[in-house]
Amino acid sequence: MKTTQSNTDLHLDALDFISNELCQEFDNVFHSLDDAIVID
Repeated sequence: MKTTQSNTDLHLDALDFISNELCQEFDNVFHSLDDAIVID
């Protein structure tokens, strides 16, 4: 059971890492779009 639990934890950590990376990428894209769209 212990190895299964640790494997699950690893998978959850990986998902958290991936989702955080994706969020950062989307933030960067949206900020770039905002900079491109804003006309001052």
